Amino acid sequence: MAEGSRIFQGVDVLETRGVLPGVFGQLTCDSREARAGGLFVALRGSAFDGHQFLKDAAARGAGAAVVDCFGEPAALPQVRVADTLASLPRIAANFYGNPARDLNITGVTGSSGKTTFTYLRESIWKAEGARAAVIGTIEYRFGDQIRESPNTTPLPHEMQRLLREIADRGIRYVVMEVSSHGLALHRVDEIAFDVAVFSNLTPEHLDFHPSMDHYRETKKRLFTGHLKPEGTAVLNLDDETGRRFRDELAGRSLLTYAVEREAEVRARHIEMSLEGIRFRLEFPGGRACPVHTPLIGAHNVSNLVAAAAAAWASGTPVEIIRQGLED
Repeated sequence: MAEGSRIFQGVDVLETRGVLPGVFGQLTCDSREARAGGLFVALRGSAFDGHQFLKDAAARGAGAAVVDCFGEPAALPQVRVADTLASLPRIAANFYGNPARDLNITGVTGSSGKTTFTYLRESIWKAEGARAAVIGTIEYRFGDQIRESPNTTPLPHEMQRLLREIADRGIRYVVMEVSSHGLALHRVDEIAFDVAVFSNLTPEHLDFHPSMDHYRETKKRLFTGHLKPEGTAVLNLDDETGRRFRDELAGRSLLTYAVEREAEVRARHIEMSLEGIRFRLEFPGGRACPVHTPLIGAHNVSNLVAAAAAAWASGTPVEIIRQGLED
């Protein structure tokens, strides 16, 4: 439940029609879920336009709607904004009390490796004795909650609700997959990341992105638009785009990793078999440790080093990193 005046703080409201309730008890973008005292946000999608369901939301008791153009019924108070999807993250963050501010959040973007990275990063936090949440392609997992994931990166209002639940359970650390769709569709707006990781870029999602340049620039938004000023960008120098980001993000706090090239965090003396992977994990300042993991495959060496680099950027000791990777 949130006061109406708080919900619209920082939102560029163009015009209001009708008298808004003083308090809202619900936030939804699905008219079928609308209930008495709720706020319905009408989104325009590829298949449906939420503005067509204002009557349904009103009939179910919605107290008001957020729209980009006024519609029927006139009796339903409506708040007009330029773009309902772009306004939704701020509305949702205000409704749920800006939960991201209470959390330490690591985000990973890239064409592949994101899911494995989140599990490895979670394991390192567990080795450190910390409770962590995972938000990604397979599931959303925190505490005793395991929920099937409908989207790699949740919709803006679902994301804020999820972060509120995580924070309320006393969990401080979150690792999430950040897809290019999530970045383009405002799903991580109002979230400031402590660590942002780039894994790689390969041709995909070109049904959504008009070109590889657009795909790459969308990925870069995680670092240019969502990383805290004091946050660290962790970049894979084995990937051409990772090297390009290193140059383009000059002046930011950067940490590089690689398997095949020179980097600040890297794997050397790699031995692979069906029983797992062994290698020497090297960090800045001459720190190093041996790692033996049951994971197999050359691609997982890169995933392991990425998770180690993200943990190092957060100040985790080398021995804890080793234990988390091996667990």
